[in-house]
Amino acid sequence: MMKNVFVDSQKQQEYEVNGYVTFPCLSDAEVEKVQAEYEKLDHTQADGFHCSMFHPEKDYRQKINTLVKSSLGNKLDDILVDYEKLFGNFVVKEPGAESDLYVHQDWNFVDESEHDS
Repeated sequence: MMKNVFVDSQKQQEYEVNGYVTFPCLSDAEVEKVQAEYEKLDHTQADGFHCSMFHPEKDYRQKINTLVKSSLGNKLDDILVDYEKLFGNFVVKEPGAESDLYVHQDWNFVDESEHDS
């Protein structure tokens, strides 16, 4: 039997059958607020495909981390069972050829023999 990932047992069952679930998380107003805060930051070092966690400036990474965690943190606590939020990050794919990304697999951030990710 799989460890419960979701608080809602119906979502858990859906996850076990389909391998994914969807659920509402942020309202339109909350998304607009996050977008507005994101747009206030200096993105001059970012073009093409980029992840905020790889930005060279620590202050930038900390602001993004705080923005994402403050926007999603409590909501995820109501959805997920016993999960720790490691960091907040934006993955951005800008328009244009510079944003092409080859087929790849992202590495896990935890030892999956002991934890889920």
